[in-house]
Amino acid sequence: MAVYKDSLTKKYYYHFKVNDKVFSKRFNTRMEAIFAEQFAKQEVLTKVNPVKFQSLIEAYLEHIKSILKPTSLMTRKYTIKKYIIPYFDKTYLEDITIDFVNEWKKKLLASTETFTTLYVNRIIKLLKAMLEYGNLYYDLNYNVYRKIDIYKDNTIVKEATVWTIKEFNQFISVVPESSIYGKAYKTLFFTGLRIGELQALQISDFNKEKRTINVNKTLTNKSGDGSVLFLPPKTANAYRYILLDDYTYQVVLSAVGERKEGYLFEANGKHLSGTTITRKKNEYCKKANIVPIRLHDFRHSHITMLQELGVNVAAIGKRVGHSRESMSFHYIHSNVSQQINIVNILDILNEKKEWYEPKKLKARKTTKKQGI
Repeated sequence: MAVYKDSLTKKYYYHFKVNDKVFSKRFNTRMEAIFAEQFAKQEVLTKVNPVKFQSLIEAYLEHIKSILKPTSLMTRKYTIKKYIIPYFDKTYLEDITIDFVNEWKKKLLASTETFTTLYVNRIIKLLKAMLEYGNLYYDLNYNVYRKIDIYKDNTIVKEATVWTIKEFNQFISVVPESSIYGKAYKTLFFTGLRIGELQALQISDFNKEKRTINVNKTLTNKSGDGSVLFLPPKTANAYRYILLDDYTYQVVLSAVGERKEGYLFEANGKHLSGTTITRKKNEYCKKANIVPIRLHDFRHSHITMLQELGVNVAAIGKRVGHSRESMSFHYIHSNVSQQINIVNILDILNEKKEWYEPKKLKARKTTKKQGI
């Protein structure tokens, strides 16, 4: 394959052969012929050796394996398997047009009515990333991914779901007092822990004297082979000590019992399964006749509750391990006294068992606790 100059016409042309078929075209300049040859080769070779979408999936996953954390990798694999493969699995890259993609987006919306715009856009962006990688990896002249649009924020409207303390009490009232799952729900609601953080907690992370739990890892079983992985917390700010109010402190004490080691919350000697926590939560919601929320919304409920009670933004961020970016506002300094103020407020809240307006709350005077 090369570019030549016709000695008679003084024009330039490319000339190459694929499977005994000759491809040739003439141009006025050498550069035109060179660029045209490159595009022609890509188009012809793609048609001769079409790339299966399944091959792209394998190449893309291999590419991101060394870049992403195991949990992020498993999330990508899950998203691809559930939302992308069913529609694209038997296609070739050259057959994926913008109309084809738009049709998939319509079906995606129809099957994910409860998802936020942000989540749906993540799926769309994942497809775009895969197609862009395929264009580079296979050296193709394939630019459909550039035409794929994401949805505007107001296309799909879903309000965040949280529970008030009254709604949480309605839910927890149907959960047996001795249930380890009930103790987990209480701890999630009154600490703002992420579910993986709660699952990873060890008895050694609980300090009875200081009434704190040390968040220093997260747990996942999304390793691909069913094994349990302990990973660093989500962000640097997620490393933290959470000071417990009296109510939650007693809950954690009862979860530990006489044990000296193992998971803080466990069933049959193992960590609590996320699917079982969710399944039982939904069963109790039905029994309590209350609208279910996600496990992660226990965290949102805790944050919202503290905001409604007038707690300092920085103190909330410190307690729940938020990054600056995810809080949507700038942090100011949060010190130990502010964390103590939070547990004082929660103590008052749990004593009265009702929803307070911020102006009605006055934190108890407390001697300063050290070493948090």
